[in-house]
Order: sequence, then structure tokens, then C-alpha cells
Amino acid sequence: MGFDPDSWVYELVMGCIGDFYPEPDRMLPHAEKIVHSFLIEFLCKKQFKSCKYDLFATEGGTGGIIYVFNSLIKNKLIKKGDKIAIGSPIFTPYLEIPHLNDYELVEIQIKADPNDNWQYPDDEIDKLKDPSIKAFFVFNPGNPQAKAIKDETIQRIADIVENDNPNLIIISDDVYATFVENFSSIMSEIPSNTICVYSFSKHMGCTGGDWV
Repeated sequence: MGFDPDSWVYELVMGCIGDFYPEPDRMLPHAEKIVHSFLIEFLCKKQFKSCKYDLFATEGGTGGIIYVFNSLIKNKLIKKGDKIAIGSPIFTPYLEIPHLNDYELVEIQIKADPNDNWQYPDDEIDKLKDPSIKAFFVFNPGNPQAKAIKDETIQRIADIVENDNPNLIIISDDVYATFVENFSSIMSEIPSNTICVYSFSKHMGCTGGDWV
């Protein structure tokens, strides 16, 4: 990747020893470039290989999601009482997060159809046209069914963002991407509106080490 060898080895050694607080706080610079390259390879379509995303390392997926919600609240991108769409079925604890006292968000369910390979019907996706819905929280591939959202639906979401709800924030948890051939993340189609959570825990069979 064209790293200066001394700088790269220095970052590795200092990271292992733990002599200093991380700098920058979000992620060490060489490690960020490596993980960014990995994510582009596994999450993005070929035509989006040149996209540049900012990364932030967290201690786990649930922690990453909590940081996302906290950041949205603190930056006044969402506020108590706002509507947030949630793709269902979804990992059960994530259904509870919007109800916490710190958030008190109103949930609008976007329901996948079990008779259509767990895809989202157009009329469910079209709920996102409502500009009072501030965010769409979704697993892609789904949890627990591990089915990826089809390209046509992702394009429909992109069209809604472009034409109907341009401020819609998409929070996509892509931790199961490893298990879907030719997977394409929502972030590769709608990069400016998407916050993506990914984890090495499923890919490498270990726990912890997620990226937002």
C-alpha cells in the first residue's frame, strides 16, 4: 500500500505496547487505510471501488450502534419524538434502543416478506418517502435470516433519498456481508446518507473489533 516502512512498523509496535492514547482518536492512520481497503473489497460494487469513507473503530457492534445514536442526538440530527424506520425482522436488542430514555424515538416498521426470500416489498420501502422519518435502521444482510437486500430495492431507496426524503439517514449493519456472494452495501449506492457498521467477528470467527 505504499507505506513508509518505519512509520508502519512504529505504528504496529506502539499499538502493541500501548504506550500512548490512539492518535487520531478514531483509528490509527495506517490501520485505517488497510481496513478501508478491506471494506471496499467486501462491501462495495466494482464501480464504487474509488469511494472514500471515514472509519471509526469500536469495541463491538452494539457499542457502535449506541455511538451512532448518541452522535445523531448530540448533533441534533434526530431528537426525542422523531420517527425512525426499522427494517424487520432485526436483532432483538436493536428494537429496544430507540425506546431508551435517552432517545424516545417513534418506531415505524419496514417489514420484509418471508414469502419473497425476506425481501422488502415496494409499499413497505415507500414508507421512507415520509419526510418526518428521519432515519432508516436496517440489517443488510438481514439478521437472523442473512438475506441481502436486492439491488432493485437499494436503487428504490436511493431514488427516495434523491427525490422524496433527501435528509434520510440510513444506518446499515452489514456484519453478515461475508456470507453473501457478490454483496453490495447500501453505502456503496448512497454514500452521503449512509452510516455503515461492519464487524470482523463474523468474517474471522472472533468477537469485538467493529467499524462504523
